[in-house]
Amino acid sequence: MNKEKEESMINALANISEGMCRVSSDEEINDIISKELTGEKEYDKEILRHVRIMRLLEEEAKARKRLRG
Repeated sequence: MNKEKEESMINALANISEGMCRVSSDEEINDIISKELTGEKEYDKEILRHVRIMRLLEEEAKARKRLRG
């Protein structure tokens, strides 16, 4: 990965982490997502966006780690 892309990803993670500070645990994240999907409760769309991005980035990091062996 080139230096610019790496720095961009680090900055993105930092920004996402700031948005995640209101969400404290995986259980709470799952609760937020499930309630939003079922329409049971509406959450701030920005929080949900951050949660989904964090999940995707976590999965990407796991996949990269597996590839590196």
